[in-house]
Amino acid sequence: MKIAPIYYLTISLDFWTPKIWRKIWIRGDEKLNYVAWVLFTSMGWTGYHLSAFIIRDIFYGNISIEDPPDEWLDWTKYNLYDIAKTKLTQFKFLYDFGDSWEMTVKIRELNDLDKNAPYPVCVNGKNAAPPEDVGSYVGFEHFIKVMKDENHPEYKEISETWISDTFDSSYFSVDEVNDIIQDKKVFQEYVDEKFGF
Repeated sequence: MKIAPIYYLTISLDFWTPKIWRKIWIRGDEKLNYVAWVLFTSMGWTGYHLSAFIIRDIFYGNISIEDPPDEWLDWTKYNLYDIAKTKLTQFKFLYDFGDSWEMTVKIRELNDLDKNAPYPVCVNGKNAAPPEDVGSYVGFEHFIKVMKDENHPEYKEISETWISDTFDSSYFSVDEVNDIIQDKKVFQEYVDEKFGF
């Protein structure tokens, strides 16, 4: 059996400065639902919200939800190689259709890596992603402003919601991401809870 190619994904949050980005190596035989989990986990998100890929104007997502859009393809039926073998260089990944986090994912095949090494692995990144349910880009900007000023009238309420009195927008840890995405048991628990399969 042919060994799956390894892909280098560069994920960056659109419409935000300074750039929030991650670089990940991942096997091409991983299903798209697993790739989605790796992407949002690398950003520090839990997967509580809907996510989807837009690849050449086609949506791939979780069709087991109530009333999925008719045009969505089932992301458990496709792996990364299925979409990348068509000379794809980038695609979109959406997370949280309320806050509308849109990411550009650049993809390229790596030919000089050990294909039997433990993938996925996060190899680099920069800056903290927005917290869950922060209120889209405007809300994130406000959140950062408030968390920098302990005298702000909303500081107490927001810091209690955030469950921390600090937020460092420049913080990112490769090790913390890898502790999660390299644990298949964590992913299986996520799948069992969210999708029941």
